[in-house]
Amino acid sequence: MESVSDQRKTARQSALTVLFFLLVIAAELLLVFGKSLDHDEHQFVASGALLARRGLLPYRDYPYFHTPNLSFVYALLFKMSSHLLLSARLFNAACAIGLAGAIFIVAGKCFAFLSAGGRLVLSMGAVLLCFSNPLFTQTSGRAWNHDFPALLCVGAFLAACAAQKRHPTIWSLATGLLLGTAIGTRLTFAPTILVFAAMLLRSSAKGQATPIAARHDDGLALRGSSETSCLSVTSAIAQLAPFLCGLLLGVVPTLAFLIISPRQFIFGNFQYPVLNTAFRMAGQHHHEFNTGIGSHLWYVVLHFVLQPGTLLLLALLFLSLWVARRSGSDEYRLQRTYLPLLLLFLLPGALAPTPAFAQYFFVLVPFVVLWIVYALAAAIQLSDAGERHFSGEGVATSYVSTLPRLEYESRLHADQGASFLKKGLVASAVFAGICIIAGVPTYNPEKHWTLTTSAPLRVHREGVEIAHLSGPGTMLTLTPIYPLEGGCDIYEAYATGPFAARIAPMLSEEQLQSIHLYNDGQLLVRLRQHPPAAVLAGSEGDTDQPMRAYACKNPQWQPVRIAGLWLWAHQSAAASTPPTTLANHD
Repeated sequence: MESVSDQRKTARQSALTVLFFLLVIAAELLLVFGKSLDHDEHQFVASGALLARRGLLPYRDYPYFHTPNLSFVYALLFKMSSHLLLSARLFNAACAIGLAGAIFIVAGKCFAFLSAGGRLVLSMGAVLLCFSNPLFTQTSGRAWNHDFPALLCVGAFLAACAAQKRHPTIWSLATGLLLGTAIGTRLTFAPTILVFAAMLLRSSAKGQATPIAARHDDGLALRGSSETSCLSVTSAIAQLAPFLCGLLLGVVPTLAFLIISPRQFIFGNFQYPVLNTAFRMAGQHHHEFNTGIGSHLWYVVLHFVLQPGTLLLLALLFLSLWVARRSGSDEYRLQRTYLPLLLLFLLPGALAPTPAFAQYFFVLVPFVVLWIVYALAAAIQLSDAGERHFSGEGVATSYVSTLPRLEYESRLHADQGASFLKKGLVASAVFAGICIIAGVPTYNPEKHWTLTTSAPLRVHREGVEIAHLSGPGTMLTLTPIYPLEGGCDIYEAYATGPFAARIAPMLSEEQLQSIHLYNDGQLLVRLRQHPPAAVLAGSEGDTDQPMRAYACKNPQWQPVRIAGLWLWAHQSAAASTPPTTLANHD
């Protein structure tokens, strides 16, 4: 039975945990409301709205350039709310908070041998290390397909770890289901199937062969490779059956679209990225310097690797791996072996898109943080030394991380790893201070925003106003979120925003017809048959020029400036003069 002092201590720690997660939620909401509308968000919101309101399916009815799961998630949300951008962003914020919870729980279990206070400090520090990383904060909280599949993939990894200890069939099934759903949301997770399969086979091989009696470097060699090789192909498939069944269930929507619209699916997921790169290399984009292989890699190193936040994360990782190796600990060998492999198989998906943006590297951050947690826990858990005491002497907090100082006292002599760890953490705290002085970028919020002027609420308000000015009918636009927020309909061929229109000139008429897209001539024919009620344009430079030209030829329409765009409609309340040239936007 707990004493009164123990109960009070537990209550204080519970209160601190609740307060901490309230702050995490508040920080994530700042990302949701503080970020401007990104044109990548149009395609995901529009797809969900078209499914919810008109029952239109991606690939079959309009171009779509990702795997389809998020369309169904957003369609369900949009059945319950007319605030499309807000509800989509809040869903992704919930996924990011789920990531925080997963990291917090993992860290708490890994450091269970420490005192409750030290465990709490380290768990909070792991969450802050993730949440304050610039790659994380620049990505999280927008209505796109990054937060959700990252949460699913982390969940799949933790399920695969659980399968090594208990209920392997259930946890293997869960691993496959979570990973399949992640792949059905973002295709770049597909290569990790091999890592998860090898991870699950390891537990099967353990009981069938003698482990290799050799010590490998942390995370760089598979300590059960000879064991896995003992399994025949048939037995390996049998052992992986639950995982493969779960994987199949997770990708059912993706496979269904591949069967229903094979040509459109293949174009959207495999051919379009090549054409998009060709579009940028043709000089129609501001990132021409980032399209060659060498310049692309240099751009990644310069803009993402050589930044204080990423450097600190990498410094902590190398420090953790170093002290774990010096300590000779074999704890969490499974996680420390397969996490680097998982990162290695995720890296091509981050490097492949051109140009490179921070969001492509988002998923790497939580896995690097988990790797640090497992390596640190292995380094400081001295299994052969008597009782230990941990005291958190302080926390070095920056935009990038929270680092506790670690001290232990042992009845026996202290392990060398503990000494290295203390020195390394002091060095890391100094590095964190340098980052604070240098000013670590986290994210770029809209300037001088308030809740009412934040992007999710402002875009909805402007969408309602646009719908009022344009009246009933279909709107021609490459910014579909605005009319959809107001309840208007759009031409589904442009549900992706500017992305389909960009590559339309590169396609033959047969290809255009196949993917339900138009070139300039076909667009005019389509508009004569089904004229729009209004045209909303002005954000995509040359890409939406045909739409602006069409609108200017209609003498009954008058342009009005709204939401930073030009609206041509009969019901325009006020007329303005649109600019003769419009700048390209990324």
